[in-house]
Amino acid sequence: DQQGPDSYAGRVRLGGHPCALSIELTRNSESNTRSARARDRRDIARAGELVSKLDRDLHNILGAVVRQYLSLYNDKWRADRAALEADAFRTRLEPWSITIWSEGSGRLLIKTGDLFAGQVVLADLDKKGKLSKAQLTEWRMP
Repeated sequence: DQQGPDSYAGRVRLGGHPCALSIELTRNSESNTRSARARDRRDIARAGELVSKLDRDLHNILGAVVRQYLSLYNDKWRADRAALEADAFRTRLEPWSITIWSEGSGRLLIKTGDLFAGQVVLADLDKKGKLSKAQLTEWRMP
């Protein structure tokens, strides 16, 4: 019994930035059936819809990240550099990859340049593509 792949990987553009895309496909013991292929198509179509929503809402998502982390940067991380305004901070944020799980939620990995010593923001997204949580974390870029 050979099982099909459990994910799809590709590349998309998000806000003008090239991003890696990973889509988790729904799998079960009958993953090679016609219904499994239909589920795969559904998962990929749902992911495409979420990517489109993200592209339209990226300004709002990055705005929320700016509101959450700008004061942290200016108060604790900037050292002897000048404090940043919101627009200058936002321009340093770069969408890097998107993961979309089979139930429809996802995660956007946002590079922060030199703002936080190479850390990234992991932005968790609900099924509607709205930001549910953002957290700054260490991440080793591939």
